[in-house]
Amino acid sequence: MLDFDLRMVLQIAGALLCVANYLLIQTRRITATQPTSLLIVASGGVILLASAIMGADWGLIILEVSWLVMVSVTLVVRHREAVATAAAGAEASGESAPVGSVEAPAAVFDMGNTGELELVGAGR
Repeated sequence: MLDFDLRMVLQIAGALLCVANYLLIQTRRITATQPTSLLIVASGGVILLASAIMGADWGLIILEVSWLVMVSVTLVVRHREAVATAAAGAEASGESAPVGSVEAPAAVFDMGNTGELELVGAGR
């Protein structure tokens, strides 16, 4: 009978999330900098980080922490850009937003075409 190995289950789950994200990007269902993609990568990274910590795999711990820092910074930057764009759009249409408001319009996370090069069709 097979022994249940939590680390192996975590590794497979984290890897499947990362591969699923890659396939979604390659089939152009999402872009690499959309919040959906970044959250999938972050979820996979957290799962893989948990597995690495359980096994004291220092190389993998450093790699996963690096990925999580990069994903987090990208999420914050993209969110700030979207909020600034929404605010500029509101100003252009003459609407005024409440001062200190933290709520953003629903379109804040609609990143559209970011102009990034993806592997599919790169260089066209």
